Amino acid sequence: MPAAGRTVLAGLTLRRYLRSVDAVSRLLRAGKASLDRRLAPIFERVGLGPEDLRVGFTRMATGSPHF
Repeated sequence: MPAAGRTVLAGLTLRRYLRSVDAVSRLLRAGKASLDRRLAPIFERVGLGPEDLRVGFTRMATGSPHF
């Protein structure tokens, strides 16, 4: 199964989770910073793909200090 189709939590795929994080970071809220809508998605800008994040989340969930 592709990394983006894997489940982060019951009913929440990694793809949906990442899209939610990106969308929330771009919301305009009074007194809060937000990302410019013209910027590339967060994870694309930092060079992380879904598989990198899946591995990192797995390591973090198992208590590994290297995530």
